[in-house]
Amino acid sequence: MPSKDFKNFQYTLPRVTGLVIHMEEKKTLVRLPQDRYDEAMKTVHVESIQLTNLMVVKILNATDEHVMALGANFSLQADSHLVLTGASFIVFSGALKASSPFMAKVNIVEDGIMVQLLSEVIDKLRHSLKEMQDFTITTGIPGGGGEELVMVEWVSRQNTPQQSSLCSPIDGLELDSFPSVKVHSGCDFTRKNVFRIQWTEVFFLGEGQQSSSRDLNKLTGELAKAFCQTLMPHLSKLSSDGFTFIGLRVNLDPDSVGYFTGSNQEYLPASIMSDLDDVLVPVIHTAANRHRGRSRSVELFFKVLRLL
Repeated sequence: MPSKDFKNFQYTLPRVTGLVIHMEEKKTLVRLPQDRYDEAMKTVHVESIQLTNLMVVKILNATDEHVMALGANFSLQADSHLVLTGASFIVFSGALKASSPFMAKVNIVEDGIMVQLLSEVIDKLRHSLKEMQDFTITTGIPGGGGEELVMVEWVSRQNTPQQSSLCSPIDGLELDSFPSVKVHSGCDFTRKNVFRIQWTEVFFLGEGQQSSSRDLNKLTGELAKAFCQTLMPHLSKLSSDGFTFIGLRVNLDPDSVGYFTGSNQEYLPASIMSDLDDVLVPVIHTAANRHRGRSRSVELFFKVLRLL
């Protein structure tokens, strides 16, 4: 089952290849690629929600009736534009009560957007998406002067700027073709200091490897926790050295068991690697024994943030 706890804002999200979210003053634009619409419209198991590169209708069929979540891609257009801001995900919730004075509500949640709708409105949104029709949501209180628009549009990727490839910070390996899961608030060991480290995404690199495997989800959680806890004393140095986007790749193969980690396609400092060896090697070898005879390979992404 996918991790989904919207009350506490802890969940994993499906990401549609080519989907981008642009935010500007009083308007949010969700751009859905036309070529990701699944014409077969076949129902999939709920576990499929965790795979990236999914067709939009598969996500519609797999998600909860009153909650729909979509993970976005890095937007080259927003990154190079002073007015636009990119978001990494959007969640549509049909939990807005009929007694609310709001037509709809929109809030920023971490690096994404939460849109609260009346239940009948999210039903109309879901229908419009299945019919491949654009849909506009007006938020705020009628006549209150603070209305904002959330516009969901189907677009041709031929008319949008080419997105750059997503590459591993360890060695530049292109990861676009691998299934992945975005992780929000999944691993955050913030203390009362200037720095924090967050686990943001996991890629499944093994051939035919499924992200919905319960034991694999447990393994990635154990690895992320050990990795973050070990790096906590080193966050200041990592930040000053420019190592703020870090990858951890773990191989569990009958012929090769080990890990690689780095940032900016460089190894982390030797002193940090020594501390990681002490913590990660036992975790990895325990996992290798547990997964004996099965090949597993994952890469986890982490961000080091400086709190202002």
